[in-house]
Amino acid sequence: MKKILEITTVGITARAFLIPLFEELKEEDLDVTYASTPDFDALETVKAANVPFFPVYISRSISPKDLVSFWKLYRFIRKEKFDVVHTHTAKAGFVGRMAASLAGVPTILHTAHGLTVHAGLSKFKKKLYLFLERFAAKRTKKFICVTKLVEDSLVEQGITEREKCVVIPNFAGPSYDPNKVDPARIEKLRAKLGLPQGAFLLTCAARLVDDKGLSESISVLHDLPKNVCLAIAGDGPKKDKLQKLAELLKVEDRVRFLGWVDTFDMPALLSQTDVFISATKREGFGVGIIEAQAMGLPVITSKIRPITDLLASDSALFIDPSTKESTREGILNSAKELLQDEQKRRVLSQKAKENAQKYSLENYRANVRAFIQREFS
Repeated sequence: MKKILEITTVGITARAFLIPLFEELKEEDLDVTYASTPDFDALETVKAANVPFFPVYISRSISPKDLVSFWKLYRFIRKEKFDVVHTHTAKAGFVGRMAASLAGVPTILHTAHGLTVHAGLSKFKKKLYLFLERFAAKRTKKFICVTKLVEDSLVEQGITEREKCVVIPNFAGPSYDPNKVDPARIEKLRAKLGLPQGAFLLTCAARLVDDKGLSESISVLHDLPKNVCLAIAGDGPKKDKLQKLAELLKVEDRVRFLGWVDTFDMPALLSQTDVFISATKREGFGVGIIEAQAMGLPVITSKIRPITDLLASDSALFIDPSTKESTREGILNSAKELLQDEQKRRVLSQKAKENAQKYSLENYRANVRAFIQREFS
């Protein structure tokens, strides 16, 4: 039986995306072990997937502690003599692949869940990250890319060759079904939202940073009817700035900053939502959009790759996120259209469900199974 070590930086990556992968690997008679920072989500993943766990702290930013993480992983990999090491996300991807290479692991895989090198980085960070990614790529047998855009970026940036890439899209889990949402979670979420009767709820789910279109999503409330509210699921460095913006525009009573919403509470939030907004300027996959579509929500989102690769052109309303003005105008006009046209909302809801079916758990597992059988047989 081949032994495989799966490594993530933090547990949420595994809890949100990788439990079905672990299950599929075990069904294909692979001995799976999981390594990550020992946080809540990692421990929940271990319980759900029933796999052995190796706790190793991995910083999300470049740190001197990376040498400790590297050394612990190297010693563990050498001791256990893994046949395959499979890393996820940028930081665990680099540290894990370096440790596996030095330990002599014959097969090293990496899943690129997004764009490590992107336009939002400084010139120094771009050069540094490109150097590190190219260095690690030389020791990588295969890249699993969650979208065609991720594959194209790896190739165009000279990180790896197209022959070493395979695209396996992410998925919306079975809990993202309007008929399967836990009533207890809905009641808990309703209490947290505290919405007035007759409220029309817009929802964003994103890290609170500048390039997610959140300030524009807040500012449109000023020009929408007073029953329109906005829920923002996520946390990040721009929270205070966004709260102050809501206060400045005198819409703070219509904005709900929910903080980080647990993966298993998101279906409840989406079940109370009328329209989902993702006005991001860049994206690696956009699983939140697919999850919203699986829940039958009309979606307002950016006309950028990979979103346009994943969504049928008639399954969402697309906006131009290139400037703050175009982003705000797009959100405002789209929200007004959906507010005024119930039939449009129903049509988009049906188209959204149809589009989301392409990213079902069943399709994901079938793609993973085919990859395993092709690479490990």
